[in-house]
Amino acid sequence: MNYFKENSGAEKSRQNHNHIGRFGTALAAVRKQIEVMAMPPTDKEQAEEIARIIAEVMCLSPDAEISIGKEKRSVSVVQEIYGRIDFDRVRSVIRGYREATYKITHPIAYLRTSLYNSVFDFESKIENEVNIAMPHLAGGGVRDD
Repeated sequence: MNYFKENSGAEKSRQNHNHIGRFGTALAAVRKQIEVMAMPPTDKEQAEEIARIIAEVMCLSPDAEISIGKEKRSVSVVQEIYGRIDFDRVRSVIRGYREATYKITHPIAYLRTSLYNSVFDFESKIENEVNIAMPHLAGGGVRDD
């Protein structure tokens, strides 16, 4: 007795269409979230690539795991973090990718990790850039304890 039903060609096609439709919906939402159309012309192509990476993650089962850096993380947590990525964070990730002085052998993994980390370290990066460019405005100095 066969306990496993084979999917018919029509059912496989329907499942594939639903997956493509779900991805298309997610991609449209991500493009809006990160404002791909507002990106400078030099960043649009890479912003579109980033939108596809984010949309792919948003379509994964929340119960699954995904590698971010060298750690396995819950997809639901990564989806929550990716939901906070905006125009400025994408621009920062693109800039970091372009400024890398080493060979990036796994660009998708690199971008996934950079996107995830951008939510946590964006403000610190901006502050550091300001401190470097305008050291006279740096908030350092003597502690007042």
